[in-house]
Amino acid sequence: MAKLYGELTNLTITTENVTTSSSLVNTTTFEPESSYEYKILVGIALQALVCMTVGGNILVLLSVAINRKLRTTTNYLVVSLAAADLLIGSLVLPFSAILQLEKRWLFGSMFCDIWASTDVLCCTASILSLCAISIDRYIGVTHPLKHRVSCISFNSGFYQHHSVESCLVRIRQTLLQQNTHSCSC
Repeated sequence: MAKLYGELTNLTITTENVTTSSSLVNTTTFEPESSYEYKILVGIALQALVCMTVGGNILVLLSVAINRKLRTTTNYLVVSLAAADLLIGSLVLPFSAILQLEKRWLFGSMFCDIWASTDVLCCTASILSLCAISIDRYIGVTHPLKHRVSCISFNSGFYQHHSVESCLVRIRQTLLQQNTHSCSC
């Protein structure tokens, strides 16, 4: 391709005793991120991801709610993860998609703070749910006979810790934003 472009830059055109030398210059700049086709394709892809996130997590919640056999301690942790991811998919991702497409925040600085806090809170809840599932599976594999007894005390302690941790993350973020006085959106 580079060889072909190099040959085209020093092109000589001869027409009936008239010789003109010209170089091929690209006068139109193609910026894929600003074209409407790009925004439409990326918007459709992002909307599909949002819909799959929300729909998949609703299916997880419904399956555990409908089927009694799925109501186990491990599956309650999976439900906690699905609920956190459902909140991310419904409260965070749609605005993130708009931010990605427009390259600027359109909803004001106050809603930017609310959105950023919700993002941190829901992602922290999701991460903590994954940690709880990992610990639950570790206990289930290494101590299968103790697993059922230890899950009850673990779950109550986990949810108390989960609530305190989420609030501490939110307070920390608020204090940091007050010191900097700038919105990151």
